[in-house]
Amino acid sequence: KEDHIIRNVLIRLGISSNVLGFDYIVKATNIVKKQRIHTNINTIYEMISKEVENTKSGVERAIRNAVDYAYKRNKIISYNLYQRA
Repeated sequence: KEDHIIRNVLIRLGISSNVLGFDYIVKATNIVKKQRIHTNINTIYEMISKEVENTKSGVERAIRNAVDYAYKRNKIISYNLYQRA
């Protein structure tokens, strides 16, 4: 159920579910939620890369591309304005 909420938020932000970084962001969010202490982002990339058999830089690049895509579609700005109203 929590994955469903995360996925819905990402879609509302303009990140398409068929983008590779989409699933990586969901995985990263779940890792952060499970950790009791602050986790370095590079550690998160490494954890995901082992799970999906990709490189750390590949995971980082996919996440960055997904966020960049949403930003370019201007969804992040409109989403934040909508939530404040």
